[in-house]
Amino acid sequence: MSRGKIIVFLSFFFISLLWFWKEAFFNYLFCFSDLTFYFYPYRYFMSECIRKGVIPLWNPYLLLGYPFLATLQPGVFYPFSLLYYLFPFDRAFSWFLILHYPLGCFFMYLLCREFKFSQAASVASGLTFGFSGYLLSVLHMPNTLSSVIWLPLVLLYFRRSLLPTAYSLLPTNVILTSIFLAFMFLGGEPTVLYGTVLMMVGYGVLMNQKHTVRGVLRGVGWLGVVLVLAGLLSAVQLLPFVELFFHSSRAGGITFAEASYFSLPAKKLLEFIFPYFFHLTEFPWATVDWAKFPYLGIIPAVLALFALFFSKNRRTWWLGLAALVIIFIILGSNSPLPLYYFLYKFVPGFNFFRYPIKFTFVLVFIVSVLVGMGVEALEERIRSRKLVLTITAWGLLILIPLLVLYFYLQAHSQAIFLILRPLFADEIRQGYEEFVRSVTVPRDLANFGILIFLLALFLGWLMLCSFSKTLARALGWGLVLLIFMDLYTANAGSNFSFPAKLYREIVPPNIRLLLADKGTFRYFVSPEIYRQAHYENYQDFHDYQRALYLLRERLTSNQGMLFSLSDVDGYESLRGKDQDKILQRIWKPDTLEGISILNLLNVKYLVSAGPFKQKGYQLLTQTKDPLRSGEIWLYRNNNCLPRSFFVPKAKVLADREAILDYLFSPQFKPTEEVILEQEVKSPGGFWFTSEWFYPGWKAYVNGKETKIYRANYMFRAVPVPSAKAEVKFVYEPPLFKWGSIISMATFLILLSFLFLNKYQ
Repeated sequence: MSRGKIIVFLSFFFISLLWFWKEAFFNYLFCFSDLTFYFYPYRYFMSECIRKGVIPLWNPYLLLGYPFLATLQPGVFYPFSLLYYLFPFDRAFSWFLILHYPLGCFFMYLLCREFKFSQAASVASGLTFGFSGYLLSVLHMPNTLSSVIWLPLVLLYFRRSLLPTAYSLLPTNVILTSIFLAFMFLGGEPTVLYGTVLMMVGYGVLMNQKHTVRGVLRGVGWLGVVLVLAGLLSAVQLLPFVELFFHSSRAGGITFAEASYFSLPAKKLLEFIFPYFFHLTEFPWATVDWAKFPYLGIIPAVLALFALFFSKNRRTWWLGLAALVIIFIILGSNSPLPLYYFLYKFVPGFNFFRYPIKFTFVLVFIVSVLVGMGVEALEERIRSRKLVLTITAWGLLILIPLLVLYFYLQAHSQAIFLILRPLFADEIRQGYEEFVRSVTVPRDLANFGILIFLLALFLGWLMLCSFSKTLARALGWGLVLLIFMDLYTANAGSNFSFPAKLYREIVPPNIRLLLADKGTFRYFVSPEIYRQAHYENYQDFHDYQRALYLLRERLTSNQGMLFSLSDVDGYESLRGKDQDKILQRIWKPDTLEGISILNLLNVKYLVSAGPFKQKGYQLLTQTKDPLRSGEIWLYRNNNCLPRSFFVPKAKVLADREAILDYLFSPQFKPTEEVILEQEVKSPGGFWFTSEWFYPGWKAYVNGKETKIYRANYMFRAVPVPSAKAEVKFVYEPPLFKWGSIISMATFLILLSFLFLNKYQ
């Protein structure tokens, strides 16, 4: 790597340290939204397993047993996950996130240098990409962050693969493209990979050098090679993931209502150029929106528009058209054009993905490239006094009325609420008028003033550079500084963190009570209290320590993993079909009087939002916080059955819905009979375990391998000669073994080829 590139990377790294100084140097932990609910528990479990020399194939703590590695999002084999395995976990958790920002900036910089942008223009593009509101928003989704940063490198080397370069370089570029695409997949977000492949198709078809059928076929052909190599490289993760997918509730596709959830409301497009316009609290992260603060920057937006109208690059309008298409896609069901529905219905694979807003990464990428083009165009034409005067004149025509409006609104504070009231009609209808008046409107007015100031600086800098040759040479770097000011003033401090030491020390009484029980058991949390816990942790950042305390006191899903406690439910996006069926039926535990299903599931402790009066349940604790609504009632189930136990006989039911109905009937006696789907002869009886019947499990009875049967709808049972037989279950998924062999062999072959090709 050249000295110049090293300096650029270190500059981006320094900016990241400035942005995240508390987390980098003072052991603060990012811990809000899905970081708390999902990624911290999952990656802590993953780290602990690896440190013990165990590959985390199976998670016994959630969802009645779950193939942990197959779920993809933890990123077990993602290269930067090494941080979790080599360093103290809390430090590694924050540094994993921090390091992806300079990398994202630097990769975009490299791509723009490949496009022959100037150094300043390339840095401007990198800064816009890496510190856009979108990329900072997905800090709470590490799988998305660790996938999307590879997009520029994938496109860089794919572009090289399509160029008429020397034959000896072609395989190298194809191999590097596939490696970075594999990294993207291992990062854990399939939507980003899918969107990237569609971008590669578009580039191969529309942007090839010769615009010939042969050129198109060449691009599509090399894309096929890249996908095959990337699949082989990531087979260790891909094969288990595909297996889980076909056992999940998404295997047959999802409804359009599910797919279009988190469609961006049209009015929120304003937040791409006006930070936090609709946020109802002073905390940027305190929202249930998937993209919490999508602000791209007013200076980047102006530069992108300048590129569209003044750049000499003929492909600029292709990018502008692509950006418009992506806007219609992320609007989803809110779009005036049914584009997302068309893609859902007719594009292969699209009906497996949720959340149109996830495709924002493509828009951010396009705008970042346009920013570089805009800087380039200004650098080339800054000495055109006529052009600069025209821009300045138009700028002043816009700025002066905005400035007058700003001072008017400052003097008439109620006027701004009346002006904006129609935009906040939904929020006011939902009872948030006071938040709009006291928090949102004053912040919007302050941000309005900052935007005017930034635009004035932009125009002033252009004017100065147009009159001075010396300053003209520094034009691009001045614009880089303005972009930094723009993004930093809006987005710095936009992600919540908390002292790591305090985060780990919060162990409330209900957790301690369960930890004192050394038996094997599960707990179950009623849905009402589950939703309350999520709401509090999303909204309560005035006293986050107390909110986290109550979250754990309620034994909210996935929190038990931190303490090796097993939950019936779990917060997971890719759930098994059978798991969903069972869980949907027990989500109203008050309706289960006289039914043994919770006993069968090894539920020894139940958390509810109020009294639970069924027989056999003993109240242990009752917690009420005087500052918050809702109570926490913890019960012990004295009829809880073991995780595994002997059953003397079997009942055969071929219809699976009939099995489910029978399980939830008073007639079902789990200690007397096990429900099978086929006739199995076993004079001695059956050994039942209430864990998911999933491929890869083996059973040994008295040391001899024995076939496992699906029992009681979704669990496992084996025939045994007697109740005293020794039964051992072992999880050895063959697809993981084959995937490991394929990935390792492919990696070694490609590495050898790169090494030999370099020294030929």
